[in-house]
Amino acid sequence: MKKVSLIELTVYILVRILSLFLMALPLGFALFLGRTTGALVYYLDIKHKNLAYTHIKLALSKDFLPSEIKRIIKRLFMNLGQNFVETLRLPKVNIDYFKKYIQTEGEEFLKDTLKKGRGAIIFGSHFGSWELSFAIIPLLGYKFSVFARQQYRFNFLNSLLNRWRESKGCRVITTEKETRGATYRLKKNEIIGLVGDHGGKEGVLVNFFGHPTLTPTGAIRFSYLLDTPLLPAYIVRLKGPYHKLRILPPLILEKTEDPKMDLVINLGKMNRILEGYIKRYPDQYLWFYKRWKYSNQRRLLVLSDGRAGHLRQLEALIKIIREVAEEKALEIREDIVKLTFKNKLMKRFQAFCTALASKYHCRGCLWCLKRTLDSSVYEKLRRGFADIVISCGSETAYVNFVISSECRAKSIHIMRPGVLSTKRFDLVITPKHDRFPKRRNLVVTQGALNLIDKDYLKEQTKKLLQIINYDLQTMKLKIGLLIGGDTKNFKLSVEIIRSLIEKLKKILSNIDGEIFITTSRRTSEELETLIKKEFSNEPRCRLLVIANEKNIPEAIGGILGFSDIIIISPESISMISEAASSGKYVIVFKPEKDLAKKQKIFLQNLEKEGFVRIANIDELDRLIPKIKREKPKHKRLNDHSLVKEATRKILS
Repeated sequence: MKKVSLIELTVYILVRILSLFLMALPLGFALFLGRTTGALVYYLDIKHKNLAYTHIKLALSKDFLPSEIKRIIKRLFMNLGQNFVETLRLPKVNIDYFKKYIQTEGEEFLKDTLKKGRGAIIFGSHFGSWELSFAIIPLLGYKFSVFARQQYRFNFLNSLLNRWRESKGCRVITTEKETRGATYRLKKNEIIGLVGDHGGKEGVLVNFFGHPTLTPTGAIRFSYLLDTPLLPAYIVRLKGPYHKLRILPPLILEKTEDPKMDLVINLGKMNRILEGYIKRYPDQYLWFYKRWKYSNQRRLLVLSDGRAGHLRQLEALIKIIREVAEEKALEIREDIVKLTFKNKLMKRFQAFCTALASKYHCRGCLWCLKRTLDSSVYEKLRRGFADIVISCGSETAYVNFVISSECRAKSIHIMRPGVLSTKRFDLVITPKHDRFPKRRNLVVTQGALNLIDKDYLKEQTKKLLQIINYDLQTMKLKIGLLIGGDTKNFKLSVEIIRSLIEKLKKILSNIDGEIFITTSRRTSEELETLIKKEFSNEPRCRLLVIANEKNIPEAIGGILGFSDIIIISPESISMISEAASSGKYVIVFKPEKDLAKKQKIFLQNLEKEGFVRIANIDELDRLIPKIKREKPKHKRLNDHSLVKEATRKILS
């Protein structure tokens, strides 16, 4: 306690000395020192510079380029340096100072308001040299009181500042007792000043630059209580010591039978007025305060490479995030952007640039994105803002790093993030077969994220049954066949599919079963021709979907929903993960040639844990009847709970 008191006393003495020093200097030179100091602090105070950048980006990214935002912030620091000098020179502010340096506009609105005898409430914000504005109203000859938050950390400084304010005729209201007395002053036809843009955890959620923001209600409530007119007012620095105080006409308040809605509407009007001034003078607003900290909204930017498997994983993660957001009473707004690079070389160049960059270097730059991405995609990313950026696939990881750095957003990446370290992201969701070392920001899943759960299967089954007009009450064994196709390191041969078809036809005949088939976008034309030839006129085939000809979006979900046994080709990690998540018996047939090492490890892990069964095609005529007869125990893949717990921390 003594240490804190000593620090407080030391700071107080230094401020008094600095105040005396600045008052001894010519005003122009003192303000020059303020601007210079502000410019120096701009380069040294990384924390507040980044905070201001984030808030301006959130509010004004559609109006200003990153380079323009950086210039605004530099001017902001210089203006704050001048504000600081003017605050420490408050004892020298008098009527002569006012006549020389301060212009007023709209004083007639204040005079007309006071003629009504109900006092006036001046609504301001942390805009321009607001401390100087507190001295102007009394110098105009009005009785004026202002609400000011009590600063307990540096009580000596707080008392000094209040003495300076009151020496100009401005009465300071800081305690609850004094607040109750403010109504008496309004009844005496005096003026009360309120700053209404910093509310902390108190206030009502009202849009500010399009985002829900806790907005203080004091000004509106006082106006309602005493039927006192409310006048917005702003002080704008014109140049150097010259300012203009603008007093606007009284706000026309909504008054209906719904006071809560009236409050939201009227606070919205106040925010719109402040937005207009901020857009005109963005470097004169105090951008450091975390106005959006307690918002109930989270903006989600989803970066897609267009690959179907990756998109399904992104959709699954979005679903999980929405579930967590619902628990926390948060609103999720999502924007999905498909990344389009100018060419393949630019993809590699983007990876190179990102590998060498840090979050600090990326913020306010976007140089690499402008040169590597399609111009329309770049503009969309440049103008947008996100609280959380999610991506899937290595080429999207690089853009995720840049954009999350730009917005100071949380970053979530699914799968291996290319050459980037997993440490560069707030959360990385990676399958076990990628074999990353354990880290706090790493969630290791058994398979690929997917949308499959009981509700999803029920919904998809219902939709598919309406399309194919099939009666689920039949007692016949239902086999779902999911055929993938060629990948970079794997080719699904005609021979193995022909062998599989022959075996399945024989099994269906022996057990009196039915089959439901869907191919994928990757299935070759040769395989599609073979499958159509063999099953188009097969009475036991109740559904045949050739995805490249006429795809049915509900096909996979519906087949997984009502089939008893799923047979699936071995190459697609995402499709196998979906099948294993359905809770059905899943058989993955072995290929003729070995799979890639990653796929082999993936399948071995799933079989070891009991989620799937890997079998040769020759084993199917023994395995399927056994499953029908014995109904052996099997497990359902469920990675959602792990991911859900991790996203709770991201949304906290």
